[in-house]
Amino acid sequence: MKKITLNLKTEAMSRQVKELDYTGKTIHVGIDTHLKSWKEAIALEHSLQKVFSQEANPEQLVKHLKRHYPNGEYICVYEAGFCGFWIQESLEKQGISCKVVNAADVPTSNKDKQQKTDRRDCRKLAKSLRGGLLEFINIPPKQLQLDRSIVRTRYKIKRDVNRVKNRIVSHLHFYGIEEENKERRSWTKKYIKWLEQIQIEKSDSALGLLLLELTQMREIELAALKQIRKLSRTDRYKSDVELLITTPGIAMLTSMRLLVEIGDIKRFKKLDNLCGMVGLVPNTHASGEKEGVGEMTKRGRKELRTALIESSWVAISKDTELALCYEEYRKRMKPTEAIVRIAKKLLNRIRRVLITKEAYQMATA
Repeated sequence: MKKITLNLKTEAMSRQVKELDYTGKTIHVGIDTHLKSWKEAIALEHSLQKVFSQEANPEQLVKHLKRHYPNGEYICVYEAGFCGFWIQESLEKQGISCKVVNAADVPTSNKDKQQKTDRRDCRKLAKSLRGGLLEFINIPPKQLQLDRSIVRTRYKIKRDVNRVKNRIVSHLHFYGIEEENKERRSWTKKYIKWLEQIQIEKSDSALGLLLLELTQMREIELAALKQIRKLSRTDRYKSDVELLITTPGIAMLTSMRLLVEIGDIKRFKKLDNLCGMVGLVPNTHASGEKEGVGEMTKRGRKELRTALIESSWVAISKDTELALCYEEYRKRMKPTEAIVRIAKKLLNRIRRVLITKEAYQMATA
């Protein structure tokens, strides 16, 4: 008798599931992603559904949505982070619209900050998505993502090389080894040879290991540089690289860095939008009649901003118009503040070169 009752209940539940129809309704899904598991919240038009956990698997999420909310229009969102865009790509392939948002752009109350949990985070994402309060990240094409990874990896390796150099210098200071050679900053072959002689004379095994690490890291850096050079000669970048290197202060590496980070220049309707992505905008604080402008914002691509500022120092030594602007800025501000203004002007010239597809022309008297 109990078995018959259970079968009847199961059949009734199955009929109920089959009768569900979310045609014309939008199902908003907030996903709080982690390495092994996700926490998810479902928001309908006027209600917030259950919060549940699952494995870090897009297919499992798709099955859940289609089973419990059949025929609905699904839209998901998660915060950009360690997982990149593979989740978005996988969901889009399965017919589920998915967006990615900067964590700093998600509306957050003080209570959310003080009592942060995965449950709160996914609910916050779902409700913000439903309310149209989110500004989504531009997701570059897969090929551009791969090209960007090559360039970014080279600069990461460069930082690792500098760390090894700093360890060597620290090692020399620890043992009171005076640097007879003043070419340390350029790390020439002559200076490396001197370090090898010191290592042999003092039987310093630790210094030998550091020099070995430096040699290997430099070889890897050179291999990465060759990959970028090869990439710059492909049809995707060759013409733009040739245009950009006509701009004062911009060489092949910087031009490739700009191209892979910016992507399609036409998506930036105004210069201010491009400056915001790079991070060449100041923090502002305005309240009532008081308005203050602070230091440069920490948002944007820090490495790209640094590269542009370094290029600006070179540009003012080659371009007389930029040099004149720099001198005028120096009359009322510090050198570091003036060069940021020049970097913004240089970025404007880069934008114009990429849009017009015309080489840069320096002003002449």
